[in-house]
Amino acid sequence: MSTEHSQSPISPGHETSDAHVKGVLMTGIGLLGIMMLGLVLSWAVYSFFVQRTSVPGLHAETLTRPDLTRLAPGPHLEADPHASLVVFRHAEDSIMAGYAWVNRDSGIVRIPVERAMQLLVEKGLPRQPEGK
Repeated sequence: MSTEHSQSPISPGHETSDAHVKGVLMTGIGLLGIMMLGLVLSWAVYSFFVQRTSVPGLHAETLTRPDLTRLAPGPHLEADPHASLVVFRHAEDSIMAGYAWVNRDSGIVRIPVERAMQLLVEKGLPRQPEGK
């Protein structure tokens, strides 16, 4: 065996050409020009709209003064969510801890949870007949 390595004319190797400096610079200049054009156009549009407002810096009245006679269809945002939650929980607690008729004609009543647990411990769970 020979220890010499022969190089073929089509051998893989490194790239022998450099990047085209002129092309890279022209691309960078073009991108910079596009950015500057965008900034100038943005400034022109902003200036146009500032001149068209009656008092610069103020919002349009239709956006700052809602028509209070007409409300949008619900659901609406809560003005004070904490107070609404307190009222809701108080209503739930009164249902869970109080007596009330569910159906007076049938004799069905609602009793407090604690009392229902006491009755369940005293009487036990109802049993179903064996045949079912």
